Amino acid sequence: MISQTKAARAEADFGFNFLNTRVAFRCSAVAGQSTVSVHEHWMPFGDAPPLHRHADEDEIFHVLSGTLRIRVGETEVVAKAGDTLVAPKGVPHTFRVLSAEGSHCLVVTNGADFEAFVRELSTPAASDILPAPVAPTPAQQQAMAETGHRHGIEILGPPLAA
Repeated sequence: MISQTKAARAEADFGFNFLNTRVAFRCSAVAGQSTVSVHEHWMPFGDAPPLHRHADEDEIFHVLSGTLRIRVGETEVVAKAGDTLVAPKGVPHTFRVLSAEGSHCLVVTNGADFEAFVRELSTPAASDILPAPVAPTPAQQQAMAETGHRHGIEILGPPLAA
C-alpha cells in the first residue's frame, strides 16, 4: 500500500530539530505506515549521541554523505558515504561525526521505539538549517534518560570522545 497524508508530506519536508540535528521521518512506524521506521538525519561536525542500547530494535545506519566513526559493542569503524552499519538490539553503540561538513544518513529501525523517542524530544524545524550545536544541560540529559527508558533505550555512558 502506498499512501501518505498531506500532513505526513509536510512533516517529511520540514522535519524536526532533535538535539543538535535535524530529522525527517520518511516512513513512520508511530503513524502506523509500517512496522519499520525510516528517518533522515542531518548532523553537524562533532555530533555524538551518548553510548546507548535499544532493548527491542536493531538500528541501521546508511551514510549518504560525510564521515562517521561508529562504535558498536567493542568494534569501532569509520563509515563514509555508501556504507551501511547495523547496531543490533541489546548491543551498546554510539558514533561521532568526523567530517567538517557534517553528515547526512538514513536511520532504519524495526519498530517504533526510537522514532517515538526522537519525536518526544524534538521540536518542529522552521527551516533546513541545523540548530546551533550546544551540549545538553543536566536537565536535558535527565529528560533523555527518562524518555529513553519509556521507549526501551538505555543511556549507558558518555558520547564517543573526539
